[in-house]
Amino acid sequence: MRDGGWVVTSGDVAAFGRTLEKARENIATALAAARRTYVGNVVLDDSIEMDKAAADAVSIANAARDAALKAEAASRIATRRAAEAMRRAGLSLRDIAYVLGLSHGRVHQIIQEKS
Repeated sequence: MRDGGWVVTSGDVAAFGRTLEKARENIATALAAARRTYVGNVVLDDSIEMDKAAADAVSIANAARDAALKAEAASRIATRRAAEAMRRAGLSLRDIAYVLGLSHGRVHQIIQEKS
């Protein structure tokens, strides 16, 4: 980051943007013009140099987000299985909802998702 923005380089082509997203867009446009091609034909390597503390923090955040997504998927599966088991046992949608802490409308959706 420099002077309130980002300088991006590729070979002898450089571009500036106030945000990473804008800098990426600008370098793609500049490279396309230099190569006399369309922006869609430009492939970029989005590697960002940062100090170790920041890189470690990003790695931890990404790992935590991945773990949360996996836990959310496991929770959806477990909730659906529990709802289906209770339904087979004869419980009403409202009773299943009460046990699972969900609305009866959501329980209805969960049970219908498998069908």
